[in-house]
Amino acid sequence: IKDFLLLCGRILLLLALLTLIISVTTSWLNSFKSSQVYLKEEEKNEKRQKLVRKKQQEAQREKASRYIENVLKPHQEMKLRKLEERFYQMTG
Repeated sequence: IKDFLLLCGRILLLLALLTLIISVTTSWLNSFKSSQVYLKEEEKNEKRQKLVRKKQQEAQREKASRYIENVLKPHQEMKLRKLEERFYQMTG
């Protein structure tokens, strides 16, 4: 009877150890797979963000060039004209 109880205890200990190994291994494998999926999603997000940034920069460049053409250049030309008129008024 004593040998039988020792054998049952060893079998239970072996089963517990096997269960622990299986659970640790499966969780490790799942985390590895999910990290790969996460990296792929992260790459997709980075590409999408780069495209969005590029579009926004292009839109800002267009706005800046329109502002220069429509506001700054006429303003500078008007200043120059006023300076020329004042110069001609002073010189006679």
